[in-house]
Amino acid sequence: MTDGRARQTDRQTERQTDNQKDRHTEMTDWRAGQTDRQTERQTTRKTDRQTVRPTERQTHRQTDTQTDTQTHRHTDTH
Repeated sequence: MTDGRARQTDRQTERQTDNQKDRHTEMTDWRAGQTDRQTERQTTRKTDRQTVRPTERQTHRQTDTQTDTQTHRHTDTH
């Protein structure tokens, strides 16, 4: 009976150790994934700032200029 219990305890210890290793690996993988996503987000934000915003500004300027020109023309006609 004592040998049987000793073997069970050994197996249980092995299982716990394996589970801990698995969890550690999962956490490490998860953290690596998080870091990748964070890097992607930062890269995307930088890219967005460089490409989208100047385009938006140009579009606003063009729209404002067109509106001003049309308003002046309309007023001048009368």
